[in-house]
Amino acid sequence: MNGRPALPELGMMSLVSRRWLEHWWTLPHVDLIPIRASFDPAAVPSLLPYLEMHDLRESGISRLRLVGTKVAQRYGKDPTGEDYLGFVTPERRDEAYRGLLTPYQHPCGMRVVMSNTFESGLSTLIEAVGLPFRFSETGGPMVMFADVIVGDAMHHPASLGRLVRYVLHERQFIDIGAGVPGGHVDTLIEPRPRVDPPVEPWL
Repeated sequence: MNGRPALPELGMMSLVSRRWLEHWWTLPHVDLIPIRASFDPAAVPSLLPYLEMHDLRESGISRLRLVGTKVAQRYGKDPTGEDYLGFVTPERRDEAYRGLLTPYQHPCGMRVVMSNTFESGLSTLIEAVGLPFRFSETGGPMVMFADVIVGDAMHHPASLGRLVRYVLHERQFIDIGAGVPGGHVDTLIEPRPRVDPPVEPWL
């Protein structure tokens, strides 16, 4: 693997996502990936409501850790400790799991824009920027996302219910020193809907 390149310019990106990428870039890295303990939540208090850690050390499970308050609102509860894939419809769990592993398996960052629709009827357009961590020096896949709503945010019901539809609009890999994945294929991408100016991404 090559040395880490300069911090990339990615054009339109929410301020939350950009500040998360900039902070991650400053952390000490081992083989391009920082150790989880190197991240100090107190260093980025304004970002904490938007952060969501996926712990991928258990095969086939994405255990939610450090779920920020803005993210938890969309679950209708604090989902810390639960398997994220339990909120995903069965037919797309395998693809969702593989996508979550990509930033760790091929060290890279990942920016996605997606629509999530829940059983409650709530639909949100989300920008998420995920960056890899290792649990310890010996390994252990983890990915932390800055996750923000863009466009109009509907009133949040008491419970969102299960994620019933996921539509990917954009995926952009971020070179952190190992290039970007060349063989990743998304099975469904739909045009991004027109939205009003961002609601949450600006600090």
